[in-house]
Amino acid sequence: NFLRSFLINLVDTSEQAKRSLEDIIEVSNRINSLVRSITADTVKQRENSRAVTQVMQSVELTAQEASQESQRVAGSLQNLVSISRDLLTSVEKFRVDKSENRIL
Repeated sequence: NFLRSFLINLVDTSEQAKRSLEDIIEVSNRINSLVRSITADTVKQRENSRAVTQVMQSVELTAQEASQESQRVAGSLQNLVSISRDLLTSVEKFRVDKSENRIL
């Protein structure tokens, strides 16, 4: 009787241990799946970060080029203003007498 009771308890304990181990395996598999998913997402995020960095570098280069071109245009416009002033000064030296059609 004692031996029978002991064996029944031993079998019950073994079955509980088996269920516990199965639960541990199931949870471990879920954790493994989550870790793989996190790893894949991390790789994608790193790739996206690299792509964003490249785009930002390209935008920076474009902005620098636009700034340099704007400075060149500003210089050209200043030169044009200077030439226009010189031309205006030269033109102001001449007056036309309309009645006699001659330059004074």
